[in-house]
Amino acid sequence: MVMAGKGGRGGIWSTPFVISAVLLLGTAISLQVVVAKMRISLTKEAVPLQNPLTRLDRSKMWPYEFRHAGDLDESVINELGTREYIAWDFVDTRRKSKSDPERRVHFFVTYYTGDPDSVPHTPDVCLLGSGYTTTKKENIEFEMDTRLGPMTVPLRVLDSEKSGIHNKEKFTVAYLFGTNGKLTARRQGVRFAINDPRDRHAYYSKVEIRFGPPFPPREQMIEATKRFLKVALPVLIEDHWPDWDAVKAAESEGVVAVSGKSE
Repeated sequence: MVMAGKGGRGGIWSTPFVISAVLLLGTAISLQVVVAKMRISLTKEAVPLQNPLTRLDRSKMWPYEFRHAGDLDESVINELGTREYIAWDFVDTRRKSKSDPERRVHFFVTYYTGDPDSVPHTPDVCLLGSGYTTTKKENIEFEMDTRLGPMTVPLRVLDSEKSGIHNKEKFTVAYLFGTNGKLTARRQGVRFAINDPRDRHAYYSKVEIRFGPPFPPREQMIEATKRFLKVALPVLIEDHWPDWDAVKAAESEGVVAVSGKSE
């Protein structure tokens, strides 16, 4: 047995151990200095909405007219992980026939902030858990003119179906995220945004759209979704989602929290 004597080669205070300990300590101190100087944030702070989603001004959604607000079951809310949501039904007033597949629009928006779950709830998983099979999934991107100016909008589109006793239910759903001042249709895009070490705050909001019943064919649904988003996205950006430029300005001034318009 080698005893840990003074200068003993096998003791705990041997030269290699001391060198390793000094290097580790130096690395830890250097990391703290770098984090402090670069203002890198590893833990995110919450940033409130400018206004709660439930205060969305329905008149700004015209020509889509509000018809119904859905209340989710407590179990569904717990699964979602947020109480900041709207599940509203609108009708396109330009389409008079109740059998028109583009007449009825389901608008589902959720909001998360602080240290949000970096694996957002999406229809990809939720529909699978409800017994649906995804027959096609695709990420697309399109340009549109809005009252806020030209906008590039990413969109994830899913075709799903579920077999019943007498028939097969088929429909298409589309969604995207607003996260830290950006739009993305990818979970990975959300992860990159909310884990950016340069940002002290983090949020993301999922916007999900579905038409029917009756359910329109896929390409028809995509075009209807574009028209709806041309109206809905500016409302969310202007009135509800955080003003990211203001958030970043507050961060640079060392402000602890960013206030929204919420009471």
